[in-house]
Amino acid sequence: GGFMSRVAGAPTPASPPPPSSLFSPSSHQQQQQRTAEQQRQQQDHLQQSPGRAGLRRYVCDHNSAPPAHQYITTDKTNILIRALTLKRSKEELAGRAAAAASG
Repeated sequence: GGFMSRVAGAPTPASPPPPSSLFSPSSHQQQQQRTAEQQRQQQDHLQQSPGRAGLRRYVCDHNSAPPAHQYITTDKTNILIRALTLKRSKEELAGRAAAAASG
């Protein structure tokens, strides 16, 4: 057996369906009462913690745009092309420095 066979009281897949007494009107009423009680408790909790229930949205009333020199722009060049171009330019600078040192 698997996990379900080790759990005490767990029905096996081949077991018959539960008796119809579980679906009697009295148990249905008890379930409704428990659900209503849980809803009341949740409402009481929300009323007791106004910080969570009464969150207000912040509305900025001033110009919040950054100065022109602080705008973030993105490079549209593919990152691989950008990396290869950077590598090539570094190699060219290194070659020029070597030629200047020997020349």
